[in-house]
Amino acid sequence: MASCVHIILLLALVSSFPDVHADTGGLTQNEFDYILDYVLNNDGTFMGNLADFINDVRSSIPDFDTFPLVVKTSLVDAAVSNSLSTDVIDMINDESVTWAEACYAYVDVESIWNAAILGTEDLKFRMQANCQVFYSYGTTLNDGDYDTGIDDDDDSYSNFYDYSEYYSDFYDYYDSEENMQSTYNPCSDDCNKFYPYGSVFDDNANRINDDGSSGEINIIPAFPFFGNTHSSLWVRKSVIGL
Repeated sequence: MASCVHIILLLALVSSFPDVHADTGGLTQNEFDYILDYVLNNDGTFMGNLADFINDVRSSIPDFDTFPLVVKTSLVDAAVSNSLSTDVIDMINDESVTWAEACYAYVDVESIWNAAILGTEDLKFRMQANCQVFYSYGTTLNDGDYDTGIDDDDDSYSNFYDYSEYYSDFYDYYDSEENMQSTYNPCSDDCNKFYPYGSVFDDNANRINDDGSSGEINIIPAFPFFGNTHSSLWVRKSVIGL
């Protein structure tokens, strides 16, 4: 009888603390559940301890707690899918590196380029979805010279079923003909056919000048062109000079 009383008292004590819950990696229960739902939606075979992944990401990215929930979710999902490399983590932690540059490094891997051959299409789409969230977030931080108008605090992204709206809002912006010509989206299959370009990749625009030219630009590595090897070039208004 005494044991039953002790159990009842213990249950009453625990119930008086609504914030008491299992290990959630330092996040609120709602945040933890949100991320868990998304990971399970992407990977129905996931059987790991999600809190361990969250703790690992939080310890490796000091600004993790300041990010919107959708960005936290993509970072943890990238860790769960073993696609968040130390190089990308270092870039995210480096204030001199833009999110666009980190995104380019994130998807510039064999599983993306050779997905059809390797049979990793699901991982490719998963990584591109995470990449789009990172890139969308970067643009809201003035990560370049354009603004998508996406609001990180928009309450409409309140559950994982609405998660795709976050990056699709940006993709609708990018996919217009006007913006497609002026912005490089590292998460896009189309853009990945080209070298990255734009101010977020440290490109500089030439001054408006009739038939003007940039100064000499050194390039590494040198490349062969019609029998000659070149290590620099000039960018003119209408042509590239070697």
